[in-house]
Amino acid sequence: LAAPEQPCIDTESFYLRVGWLAYLSRQDPANYGAQFAREWLMVNQYKDYADLTISGIWSDRVMTGPQKQAKVKPLQALQRDLDWLDRVTEPAMEQLLKANPDAVAKGFCAAHFNAEANRAISFLLRYTPAETKAVLAALSGAKHERLVAFGKARLGQ
Repeated sequence: LAAPEQPCIDTESFYLRVGWLAYLSRQDPANYGAQFAREWLMVNQYKDYADLTISGIWSDRVMTGPQKQAKVKPLQALQRDLDWLDRVTEPAMEQLLKANPDAVAKGFCAAHFNAEANRAISFLLRYTPAETKAVLAALSGAKHERLVAFGKARLGQ
């Protein structure tokens, strides 16, 4: 699936994109696995954005309590939706790791944000180094320095 042309994708399109990529990565992991792995990591980034925005709203000194609640309510719904999306796509990610670790490696190596790197590390720590050796070796070429260091440490280099 082609990435959206605009930098901001609406939430419904994002949910559909991740859901379709989860499905397609099961059918054709070589073509869709890396895209799914990267988008799956971005779920955490969007949760982080929502947390930061909510925090900024609650710390605002100009808005009243009801105004803050009105602004926070849709963001809390977004967080619930992202949590749900996370839960329903996680099995697809686990299956992708077993079926095509190279696709997972490619998606994880493209991670740019801290939340993405943290999510990738948390996911990989569920498995032994032997089970994720291909992914860990590929992390030497990752964009995020934390993933590079994690891959080396996990492989004992």
